Amino acid sequence: MLSAHFLSLAETRQYAKIKYTLHDVCMSGVAVMFFQDPSLLQFQMRMQEELQRNNLQTLFQVEHIPRDTQMRDVVDSIESSSGEHAVS
Repeated sequence: MLSAHFLSLAETRQYAKIKYTLHDVCMSGVAVMFFQDPSLLQFQMRMQEELQRNNLQTLFQVEHIPRDTQMRDVVDSIESSSGEHAVS
């Protein structure tokens, strides 16, 4: 349900400057909260480099893992009203 909602969010960033989709950023944020691990993204990136697979791909359908600062910048740019109907 969250994945579908994040896929429906309107992109407001300049297309040429987008490195990570809103879906990947938001689902990565959900994964950090789900696993309750502040170093989750670095761990997942290491798994990706070593095994070409990671839990963010298999469990959260994240294609490209954003770094922490990139994730914060993108999440901060999303209007809070965009999430009003996420949980019904």
